[in-house]
Amino acid sequence: MLIARQPWSGHYQIREALWGYAHYGQFTAADWQYVNGGCDTLKEGGSYVTLKVPDRGDYSIIIETRGAKSTQQLNFEIKGGLSRGALAVWKSDWHAQFIRQTDILPQNGHFSITLDTGAIYSLTTTRGQQKGSFSDTLSAHSFPFPYQDNFDQYKNPKAYGYLPSYTADIAGVFEISLRTDKRGNCLKQVLAEKPQCWAPEWEPYTIIGDPNWTDYEVSVDMMIDNQGAAGSWDA
Repeated sequence: MLIARQPWSGHYQIREALWGYAHYGQFTAADWQYVNGGCDTLKEGGSYVTLKVPDRGDYSIIIETRGAKSTQQLNFEIKGGLSRGALAVWKSDWHAQFIRQTDILPQNGHFSITLDTGAIYSLTTTRGQQKGSFSDTLSAHSFPFPYQDNFDQYKNPKAYGYLPSYTADIAGVFEISLRTDKRGNCLKQVLAEKPQCWAPEWEPYTIIGDPNWTDYEVSVDMMIDNQGAAGSWDA
């Protein structure tokens, strides 16, 4: 949902996918209920679900047309005590995300909507949705150089989730831990079993640094337990 390739700078980018989640998150709540007869696939591609507020008439319809072959029109009939009030309509596609459209006012309990391909729609009798943003996003900048860390500044590792600021674990779990000799902290591999991993399988490792670095040296102090192995690798 968010890309933060330089987390040390505070810079980030919002991906389009974030607003796909907002089409659910801002139009439903944990205790809402799916409506029988209000969920189905679409003939030309896509699907829709309808959720309602328990014991109240408000409801939301979330529609997606991923893979749809052409535009299509849906016709709805409001039943079961659902509100017949005006529906706010929000739309996202690859060109623009989370944009308020013209409201739909049902007539005699019926309404229609024409759907574009490759889009997400949220229709709701509730209000208060918005597309949040920040105008003062921090600028990107390079990783601090030179860099060193003995992890002793993490006086309470639990407060940091036992994770240092700038490492990224792959195929293994590393945590801030007290050194075996009790002389400070270290970054310790604490997962001994081979995990199910989304990355290309290798040995457990963690990444730190900046892909733009060139002509640099790396020095690491390591302690090997249980006849294991350790090493450093420059990308």
